[in-house]
Amino acid sequence: MRDDIPKWIGPPPPRTSSAWKSWLKKWQNYALEHLGDADALNPEMEFGLLSPTERKARLLAQEVDRQLFAGLSGDEFTLHLDLGDRDLVYAGTQAWLTGKAVFGHIPVQVAQKTDPWLERHATPARIAVAQAIHVGLLVGLRGKPCEEPDGIMASSAYVAAWIVGNAKAIEADPR
Repeated sequence: MRDDIPKWIGPPPPRTSSAWKSWLKKWQNYALEHLGDADALNPEMEFGLLSPTERKARLLAQEVDRQLFAGLSGDEFTLHLDLGDRDLVYAGTQAWLTGKAVFGHIPVQVAQKTDPWLERHATPARIAVAQAIHVGLLVGLRGKPCEEPDGIMASSAYVAAWIVGNAKAIEADPR
C-alpha cells in the first residue's frame, strides 16, 4: 500500500463496507488531480493504492503471464528488447522463451537476437526472476503446490508462471 495518502482522506475502509465507494471517489479525485495517477481508475492496479514496488510486481506478473501464454501457444516473439522497462522486458523474454521451449523449439533467429541481449542485461535479481519463471511453470505443469520463493519480484514471477503451468496441466488432464 502506498504511504502518501493524505490524512484528510484517511486509510481505505474495507472494500465490502458502505464507506468504500465514497472513500474511493475521494481518493480517485485526489490521485488524478494532484498526483496525475491514472491507475486510480484501474481496478487491476488496485485503484493506484499499490506502492511502487507492488505496482512493478503486478506488472511483472502480467507480463510473465502474457508472454508464457504467447510462447506456449506458438505465437511469434514480438517483444522490443530496447523499449520499456528492462526488468519487464527481461522477464517477458524469459517467459516467452520458457513457454516456447516447453512444447517446441526456439527459432534460431530469435535465439540469436535474445541470447546476447539477455547476457548483457543479466543481473542477480533478473536471473532470480528468470529461474522463478522456469521453476514456477514446471511445478505448475506437474500439478504440484505453489511454493513462493523469497523476494517480491521473484515471487510474482513464480506465482504467475505456476498459474499458467497449472492451467495447462488442468487443460491436459483427461479426467
